Amino acid sequence: MKLHCRARHLAAPRAAFLALTLVMGLGLAACGGDNSNAGAAAEIWPEKTMDELADAAAKEGEVSWYTVFTKENSAPIIGAFQKAYPGIKVTTLRLSANQLSSRILTEQRGGQFNADVVSGNATYIGQLQKAGALQGFRVAGLPALPSGLTLPEGYEGVVYINTSVLAYNPQAVKAAGLTPPTTWQDLTKPEWKGTFSIDPESVDWYDSLVSSMGHDQALELVKALAANSPRITPNHTQQLTEMQAGETLAAVAAYGPASAAFKKTDPTRTDFVNSNPLPAVLTLSGLAKNPPHRNAAMLFQSWLLSAEGQQVVVDAAGKISIRGDVRNNTTLWDPKTWTPAWADPSRPPDEYNKLSSEFDKAVNP
Repeated sequence: MKLHCRARHLAAPRAAFLALTLVMGLGLAACGGDNSNAGAAAEIWPEKTMDELADAAAKEGEVSWYTVFTKENSAPIIGAFQKAYPGIKVTTLRLSANQLSSRILTEQRGGQFNADVVSGNATYIGQLQKAGALQGFRVAGLPALPSGLTLPEGYEGVVYINTSVLAYNPQAVKAAGLTPPTTWQDLTKPEWKGTFSIDPESVDWYDSLVSSMGHDQALELVKALAANSPRITPNHTQQLTEMQAGETLAAVAAYGPASAAFKKTDPTRTDFVNSNPLPAVLTLSGLAKNPPHRNAAMLFQSWLLSAEGQQVVVDAAGKISIRGDVRNNTTLWDPKTWTPAWADPSRPPDEYNKLSSEFDKAVNP
């Protein structure tokens, strides 16, 4: 049963990321030539307790948060923080990961420092750190990173984990006379030809496959999926929306937390499978360089990464916390059941661009 002819992904595959790499190569020299700024960005601010920060932050009265969180996800987080610290207003700018990075670099190169806290995909946050656009800060009480993961000192703020899952529409799969898929390889079979979608921007998923399967086997799998005529859908949420509507039967590398949210609204038309190993990628949070509300920035960052803040991120925003003292949704995340396969959060830009280009060519032969 073929639902769609294959749509060609038109593309500037990660053009914004390539532009970011170029800016990084130039550095932030355009920021007024202020060498003191560069020194401040290299400095790691020491740990401070919430009590130490609260009074000074209240005098500043505001914190500016640049984030990839949607409005629906960020609103309960902001509400919980402002309940704990009612004298501090949180203003947000919500952008996609690449837009967020470009915005910060553009502002800082123009001598504007508007952001206090920045939360986004590990790849882009890592490149902002390398470009000197972030301020290192040791947040008290952070858990140790899982084995195999490393982040620079002062930049270890994991705000949540995203997983990549195999989502499918149980109702539509049954109507098509198919057995629900249980592995990525299932979708390479002839009976699934043309019935599923893939996001051509799922480079982190591919990175995770490489880490767990090895490069050659991961590339072979992606090429086999591409050969089975998937629908090319350049948006993870759109993948799930199309699938739940019955336009496709399954979605490759859908985000786990989003899949769980869709399943909650209609379990008859959304379900998902966690592979083992389970592809996982970090979403990081850090202080921007020269934050205009220095103490409020440190307070918000510390609260966001604390057990209290992380439980809000899990319960209200539906995300996955890296902390062991936070109750996660065990249908999404249980390292004892599914071994994480981490996308490399510190991959150099040239390596990432090579991986990105390879994935794009595999998906769009």
